[in-house]
Amino acid sequence: MGGIGLQEAGDPEAARTLWAEGVKKVPDGDLAAESFWRLAWGAYRAGKTDEAIQWAEKGAWEVPITADATHVQACLYWAARWRAWPDVNAPHTLTTDPKRKEEAARLLQRFVEQHPHNWYTLLAAARLKELDPAAWAKLPDPPKGKKTPWVVREEFLKDPHIAAGLALAQLGLTREALAELTRLDESAYTPAEFAFITSIQWDQGDILFAHERLRSYIDTHPPEVMGAQRERVLVQAYPELYWDEVKAAAKEYGWDPRMFHALVREESSFNKEIVSHAGARGLSQLMPATARTVAGWLGMSVTTAQLNDPAINTKIGARYMQFLMLRYGGNPALSMAGYNAGEGNVDKWLREKGNLPTDEFVESIPFRETRGYVKRVSRTWVTFHHLYDDGPVLPDLSAYNHKAKP
Repeated sequence: MGGIGLQEAGDPEAARTLWAEGVKKVPDGDLAAESFWRLAWGAYRAGKTDEAIQWAEKGAWEVPITADATHVQACLYWAARWRAWPDVNAPHTLTTDPKRKEEAARLLQRFVEQHPHNWYTLLAAARLKELDPAAWAKLPDPPKGKKTPWVVREEFLKDPHIAAGLALAQLGLTREALAELTRLDESAYTPAEFAFITSIQWDQGDILFAHERLRSYIDTHPPEVMGAQRERVLVQAYPELYWDEVKAAAKEYGWDPRMFHALVREESSFNKEIVSHAGARGLSQLMPATARTVAGWLGMSVTTAQLNDPAINTKIGARYMQFLMLRYGGNPALSMAGYNAGEGNVDKWLREKGNLPTDEFVESIPFRETRGYVKRVSRTWVTFHHLYDDGPVLPDLSAYNHKAKP
């Protein structure tokens, strides 16, 4: 986006003008939600909080969540957060206006209840705990995920490719069945139907492709629009692959192993053989040089080939995450950012930007990839808890509301 270039070049006013023209001319365009969000964020950074709230609410109301779930959710969260903590120069200072506090608490609570599967859910719950502990304590846990029978439309089963794929799969003709099932136009099916298709691919042994296909699909079909079979779709999209290895790797550390499980999913899509263009390998995408250093901390040596072993890879990756968690006061968001961009960059951002509240720090990360990475891993972290774990679904990040590094 041209606005980002202008903003980074030190001309935020020109950037905001460009974004405003964009949402005026193409209010339903691919970049509309992000443009509304950047207008809101820019207004807040300029000390115009009421204007920021207006832009955020406009983005949340005018852009469908299927167009850009992350930025629509950002608009909803920040419109609530700014009501309670409005001062960009003193972001830890709570408003003295009781009506704004009450409204902020109501909006935060509603956000958590209506949008329970994303990064902003963690932030909203943490802010609500501080603002209204009683409301926070009463937040309902969403239903757990179960492998219930699929429910599909009759016309879905009459689709010639679906019918052929099912028949071929029943005959054991795996290659032919998969060929039929990969020809489909995903826009013709409901989320449950598309997830059902990938479950057939999974059952036929094409696990990695089926998982990656559904993983990409839910980027434009967020849980909010999945319908009555939401939990069943999510179980298919967020399988517990390599959970035993992750638990064993993280058992000695004091942080939640589901966080690292989420990181593994987002790093590798559970492909233990994957090698990135930069040379990172295996489930937790370790660079060989980093892996050798961290392995030394564990009193072990490791070869590049061994990084494809899930047990070895996750053991080394978890130890690196432990290093980051200790470095950043236990803040998962900073640690995720460090895992993606390197601790040197996170240290630099802390020096340059100051010890901001966690929500502001993440939004201020200059690397688009790293901002998105923190949000994606957090979304998966929350979803794993929702589907599989006892106890509270939402990890408590309220200790990091006002300082990213305590």
